[in-house]
Amino acid sequence: LSYETTDKELKEALSKFGNISLAVLCYYAGSEHPKGTAFVHFETADGAEKCLSAIDQAPGILIGGRRIFGHQALPRSEAARIEKEKLSKKPKDKRNLFLLRAGFIRPGSTAAAGMSEADAEKRARMAVVARKKLKNLHMFVSPTRLVVHNLPKPLTDKAFRSMCFIAAGNPDAKITECRIWRDRNKLGTSGEAVSRGFGFVNFLNHEDALSAMKHLNNNPDIFTKEKRPIVEFSIENLVALRLRESRLKKSQQNQKGNEQVICDKNKLDLEQTKKHLSAGGQKPLPSYLGPKIRKRDANMKKAQVKQKIGKKRKLQVRMSGTVLKKRKTNHIAEATPKKKKTSRSKQLTKYLTLSG
Repeated sequence: LSYETTDKELKEALSKFGNISLAVLCYYAGSEHPKGTAFVHFETADGAEKCLSAIDQAPGILIGGRRIFGHQALPRSEAARIEKEKLSKKPKDKRNLFLLRAGFIRPGSTAAAGMSEADAEKRARMAVVARKKLKNLHMFVSPTRLVVHNLPKPLTDKAFRSMCFIAAGNPDAKITECRIWRDRNKLGTSGEAVSRGFGFVNFLNHEDALSAMKHLNNNPDIFTKEKRPIVEFSIENLVALRLRESRLKKSQQNQKGNEQVICDKNKLDLEQTKKHLSAGGQKPLPSYLGPKIRKRDANMKKAQVKQKIGKKRKLQVRMSGTVLKKRKTNHIAEATPKKKKTSRSKQLTKYLTLSG
């Protein structure tokens, strides 16, 4: 429907198919802007069928110079069920993109309480880099490998491994890889290459990796409150990973049966994690990466602006010497009582009651 179409025009255009008890346009919540859709309730099923038949056949029905399209409306309970099914549908996520949300912390949120400005800026930069990397379809998010940033320079590989193992909270957790990334061109006082401030740890099971990430990420008690661990699931290159796996294929042949059991368990754990992170139709990473905007703060600012304008107005009145007078209201009742206007929400409720 055209945005200029009114309830009256809609009712007049479709009344030739039968008597109409209700014709109401749909508007966006919180505004009076029409959606371009409407509900029409015929008094008889025959009238509704004639209307739908005319819509489907050429040349159709024109309202406001536009051909309209329509279908039979669903009862409220059925519409709610379909909407719930849409939200509960498992998203296609072959590259595990929803795991990015597991380590994402938005500035201004409860999880970001006490986070330093430097850490917040670093997280924002990393989110932009991650989004850029994942534009390449060969890149995916590993369900078992973590990347840990903000590692202190003196931290050793052994201490890093011990820290990750304890963070997993499982005495049977198995770490297959744990190393700090180092600059081979720079040597420290001990003769070892200088740490670049981040490292990788790979667990055998996804459940242990997720547990370690939750315990370490943004934990002020691990290093310092100003420089906390930034932990995310690592973004990997599928081509490079397959090359690495082919090199280890021979050595893993003897453990094939045991690996299959672990692989199946990881798939189940991974699906549960992705289902939790994608609940409510969320995206892998939010389109807005800035600080959290709270409604109460926005309303508070509006109230402060109104108060400021009111004070300014009073000051202008005092300076000019004029006195504001209250407008007189006419309390005399009119001869003919005004007809009460029915709100659109009530009209829509009436329609949904009739259709249910």
